[in-house]
This record gives sequence, structure tokens and C-alpha cells, in this order.
Amino acid sequence: LVFASHTMSTGRHLFLVSSILWAVAGVPISSEYERTAAENPCCSVCVAPQEKYYSVDTTHNMCGEACMNPHDFLLYKIFERNLEKAPDDTPCASHNFRSYNSTVTHGFGPIKMTLDLYNADTGVSKVSLYRILDKECGQIAVSEAIAKAAKAVPGVMEGTCADVGYTVAKADDSPFGEFDAIFIKPVAKLAVRLEEDTKCSPVTPVGPSLNLTEWARASWYPQQQQLTGYQHLDDLFCVTATYQAGEEHHDKVPFFEGEVIAVHNYATKGSTSGTPEQPDNKTVLCARVPDATNPSKLLVAPCFLPNFLAGDYWIIAVGDETGENASAERYEWAVVSGGQPTVEYSDGCTTKETGTYGGVGMWIFSRQPVANQSVVDLARAAMVKQNITLSRLHPVDHTNCSFAGAFIKPDTAA
Repeated sequence: LVFASHTMSTGRHLFLVSSILWAVAGVPISSEYERTAAENPCCSVCVAPQEKYYSVDTTHNMCGEACMNPHDFLLYKIFERNLEKAPDDTPCASHNFRSYNSTVTHGFGPIKMTLDLYNADTGVSKVSLYRILDKECGQIAVSEAIAKAAKAVPGVMEGTCADVGYTVAKADDSPFGEFDAIFIKPVAKLAVRLEEDTKCSPVTPVGPSLNLTEWARASWYPQQQQLTGYQHLDDLFCVTATYQAGEEHHDKVPFFEGEVIAVHNYATKGSTSGTPEQPDNKTVLCARVPDATNPSKLLVAPCFLPNFLAGDYWIIAVGDETGENASAERYEWAVVSGGQPTVEYSDGCTTKETGTYGGVGMWIFSRQPVANQSVVDLARAAMVKQNITLSRLHPVDHTNCSFAGAFIKPDTAA
């Protein structure tokens, strides 16, 4: 990174983080952008106090090298998990990315950054990865560098679908989307055995009757939820989730042509008057609809990640003040599960409480920051009906929240 200014505020740091995501992972953000086909890379040698860092673009099979101050590394690492300190001056070449592509400068005014992009070597050996979702197995061959990053995602394993008994090819109607080269369906005998191995009964998402337009009409406020790898007890204050369909600035998912909905999350740290997390839409996620006939089974991840690396986000119940009803004119409450529950407790099953994507999370949503207890009780009853434990839920405090910097859609009357 070539910084024009080293005395920038935290807000400017976050802007540059977004720039990194664009440059090395293909996430578009609106500002000036220049690509130059220079004869020589700009960032081969870093001048102190800057040091060489690199990141492999798992979407476009490219590698980026930049110079940055080590003091900024942890901040940038939060947003670009593939970012690593280079062990030498040619980290991309060490990962089989030797062909110089271009030098990218991103930003505007006094805040600009520059990095070099490299193409993957041709003829490099591939690594086979697989992931099991909905009793189907998706398989893909990628470079060793991309495989290293992909295996950090829960459920992504090295090997083939056949290694774990999935031997019947399936070409369409897969939960993985277009990113996967091969879809493998388990043999019937194995499917029966898998059913017998788990004591958690399958949950049933709302299905085709879910109205996504109504879902995205107004902001949602979690009233109770489980902990996750990214939401701890001190994060359960003023939590909001707002959805926008049809946006053009962040809703481009690689290798996917289906419907995408932008997801804006917000919370405060430690108390309802604490420091805002994700204010001013610093990070927008993408909810994907892989099966248009079942809009209640979404996949969610940062927009630059393909569906193969996204996590399940299932809407398993919605309703109004009269009860559970997916055909209600206005949804007043909802229950969302991070996929199929796999962890058993005395009063039912639930999803994991560790990790980021894949089988993580359980939420009770309301349209109001402080919901009537009767609304919460309806959602809890819907969970019990699907054999989901209530013992792992924690309250979310919205008392006197100002929601400063949050993107809110008010729940106005029709």
C-alpha cells in the first residue's frame, strides 16, 4: 500500500480496508480507480517503516502484493482474513503467482493505495476440496494457495466427494450455486445411515410462501439469540439487521446469477451507549437465494466470496401478532437458524456457537426494538415446535438505543 497520509482517522482506516477488499478480492466500492499496465511492479521493494504483505484472491485466482506499516496489520486482517505478512520479497511467486498482471491504484484525493496483481501460474497442480450441504456434496479443484484459504471455512475439507461416500453425479438443483464444477449426491444407503447418525430432527424452513419483499420491508431487531464466533455477550446491544433487495453497489456475487440481497448489520459494544460496530455501513454482506423456489433458505457471506464459501441462513418461522403465518400481510417476528441444528441439549437441538459461517447462529427477530413479550413467546413456541432448544438463547438489550450510524428502515404503516 502506498499511503499519501499516515495521520488518518479510524474512519479513513476503514475506508482503506474496503479498498483492500476491492483490490485483492474484487469487492467494488464507488470512488476513483485506475489500473495501469506498467512494465514493472511498483511494490517489489518496501521502504521502512513499511513492510511487504500479500493476499490471495480466492475468487479470481490472483495474488496481490503491497507495502504497509506493520502497525496497521491487525486492523486490516479483521476485514481481509487472507492478508499475511510476507516471509520474503516475492510472496506471490512463492504461491505460484508469477505472471505480473497490473498495478492498481484505488482511492481519491489524499488517500490512495497501490498494489501489484499477479496471475496464477499455468500448469500448477490443483487441490480437490469438498463441502457437504443438505446431504449433497460439492467438489471443486483449486490452486494450493486458494485451498489454504478456503479450508479455513467451516465444513470445507480436502479430498473428493467419493472419499466420503457421495458417488452419484448431480448436475443441477444443488445448494452450492454455479461455483462448483461437480455436484455429487450420496447413495441411498449412505443417506439413510446419515439420518440414523444424528439425533437432531431436521428443521423445516418457511419454504416458497416466504415473501422476501415483506421480509426486507423494514429493519429487524434480534430480541434473543445464541452466541457465535463473531457475536459475544458484550456484542448483544442495539443489534439490528436491515435488508435491501436490488442494490447494485455490493450485491455482486462471483459465479452466481440468482437474487442477492444486501445485509446491513449493526450493534454497540458493551452497552446500549457503547461504541457502534459497523456504523455507516462499513461492511455489507450478501444474502443469496440459490433456489428461487425456496427463498427461505439463504446463503450469507461477504459479497466477494462465492456460494461455496457462504453459510446457511434459514428463515424457519415468520408471523404476525396472531401467530405463525408466512402469508401474513406484515411480518412482525421471525426465527432464523444458521442451517441445520447439529448440537443436542436436554430440551432439543441447536446450531453451533463457534465459528463464523456454516451451522452457526440462532435468532428471534422482531420489527420493534423492544418487542411485546407475546411476540417473543410466539417465536419461542415456533422453535419448540421444531425441537430447537431455548436454553442457549440470550437477551439482546435495545433499551434507549439511539442507533447512531445505523442503516434503519422504519416499520411504518402500509
